[in-house]
Amino acid sequence: MKKGNSDFINKHKKGCINAASVLMFIIIAGIVVCMTSCSKKDRQEVTEPSTTETEPATTEHPTTEAPTEEAEEGYINPFTGEKTDTDYSGTRPYAIMLNTIRQALPQSGNSKADMYIEMTEEGGITRVLGFYNSLEGVDKIGTIRSTREYFLSWAMGFDAIVVHAGGDPWIFDKINRSGYTTLNCVGNAGIDAGSAFFRDDYRMHNVGLEHSLYTTGPNLLKIISDKNINTAHTRNDYTKFNFAKDGEGTPDGESAVNVKVTFSGYKNTSFKYNSDANDYSVDFWNEPYIDETNSENIRVRNVIILPVPNWTEKDSQGTVRQKYNMAGGTGYYISGGKYIKINWTKGDYNDDSQYGNAFVMTTMDGKPLEIAKGKTYICMMNEKYVPEIN
Repeated sequence: MKKGNSDFINKHKKGCINAASVLMFIIIAGIVVCMTSCSKKDRQEVTEPSTTETEPATTEHPTTEAPTEEAEEGYINPFTGEKTDTDYSGTRPYAIMLNTIRQALPQSGNSKADMYIEMTEEGGITRVLGFYNSLEGVDKIGTIRSTREYFLSWAMGFDAIVVHAGGDPWIFDKINRSGYTTLNCVGNAGIDAGSAFFRDDYRMHNVGLEHSLYTTGPNLLKIISDKNINTAHTRNDYTKFNFAKDGEGTPDGESAVNVKVTFSGYKNTSFKYNSDANDYSVDFWNEPYIDETNSENIRVRNVIILPVPNWTEKDSQGTVRQKYNMAGGTGYYISGGKYIKINWTKGDYNDDSQYGNAFVMTTMDGKPLEIAKGKTYICMMNEKYVPEIN
């Protein structure tokens, strides 16, 4: 080979080698740059927080709400404050005229009454107006007698349906003018309920016709149903007692273990405190006032004594009319072997606008009186007699 050609070839080889080296360097540098760039990008994607929120997976569990404590709404007997299974708050009670003359005793169904009001009638005898919150489960009731204006005033004050056997001319006039609901079996006043009453044959022949009349709870309820008589309260301002809490209601007063109320020279009623049961046994003429159907002595938790002006008048025909001033005054609240004096108002029954007023009791300093839960016996007596309380 010629030397010129050899130099050319060698020179050319060097140029190729150098060019290849440069090209290789460029390629490698490009790869490195690319790898470096990708590596940075990968690291950024790994380390940068994601901008998309992802909710964590949850396991479904049944939700249980925290139990809410609901106050048990118990129903109460409006006369006793005691719990009942039935709501009687919108239902009218019954006021039944009970015979208390000595030869007519014992009575029947009187132990089923929730409250008693005893007052004097003509001649010094008394009658008891027995209040029944319900007639369910009440069988024989009696004997039933006539009513008077002042008893009707008491019944109207509780918005009670009256059950009676006749009355005097003044009560007939009052019933007919007022249109008040009474179930009557003698005379032209009130609703004719004769089919609800019956005579006891033995009493009719051995005690007297006027001391032989009875009724029953089912009989009265049937009359009410048959005649579509309204049994729902139509007013809200009737008498409502204020009851103390369970176990309370004993007044902070003087001893009242033995109580005697004189209504007249003929009639007295006594109350004996039973410390074991925290109630009072009721006696007529110092003998137990019992229910013939079960031989139970009538017992009550509270005794209320209301001394009032009481007198008689005669009309032109000589008919005697018993009169009371029932507007209000002072009285006695007796419970738990103790008593205190109280103030009370009822309204003048001689004034038609006050005839059915509610009965309201307060302490002597004007606070609403709270009475113990249980049955109550009210004695409205002539103020000329002084109750014996010791």
